[in-house]
Amino acid sequence: MTPIVQKSEPISNWKLYLEILGKQRFIIKSLYWLMPLLLVYVAMVVTEPYFYKLFVDTLQNTIGKPELFEQTSLYFMEISALWIFLVLLSIATFTLYDFAIQFLVQKDWIRFTIETSRKMLRLPMDYHISTNIGEKQKIFDRGIDTIWNVAYETYVNILPQIFVFISLLIFGFYINPLMMFVSLCILPVGVLVSITVGKKAHVLQKVVNDLWDKIFGRFGDGLTNLGIIRIYAREKQESVFIG
Repeated sequence: MTPIVQKSEPISNWKLYLEILGKQRFIIKSLYWLMPLLLVYVAMVVTEPYFYKLFVDTLQNTIGKPELFEQTSLYFMEISALWIFLVLLSIATFTLYDFAIQFLVQKDWIRFTIETSRKMLRLPMDYHISTNIGEKQKIFDRGIDTIWNVAYETYVNILPQIFVFISLLIFGFYINPLMMFVSLCILPVGVLVSITVGKKAHVLQKVVNDLWDKIFGRFGDGLTNLGIIRIYAREKQESVFIG
């Protein structure tokens, strides 16, 4: 008896997002050294403007004043060297972090691709007969692309910005609490505008994706049919040659 394929109920975007992150097994196992590396990068990003300000202030104060430059030359060289060191260290740290994430995401992507291929091949024959090649290719492509895009965007773009924002928030309240409070009052307006625009853009992007899926799905069906025709033609030629 052929098993029946039941359609699963749709889940929320947040639950789907967390489920995708939960499949990043290699990244989860490496968080014990990825997080310290990320925190070092965040510390470099937050403190680098302060030393840059010292560098610029010292340079402005000594321009056109040779006697003052002689007195502060050692301090100026130290500030310059420290600022350059912080810039280079932040670049090196983020580059190493980015490469590590790409390497680990690649391993998770390969594992998920193999598992998904096996599961699709084990589906009942009725599913393969009733579903065209383009639809199956679309499901497969979206799944494996999501594993890569969600993990990379989360760990390389979103997570560092969250840590940087929290660090700047702490420094802002330490330097000028009143000004920071005023800035935070304006922040919800920007978030609301971003969410509104993002929702409208998501709807339009979905329409475009559906259109391209239909186009490439039919194109993929055509290529598959051509491949099948070539196989039958070669079999016929071989049978005539052998006969």
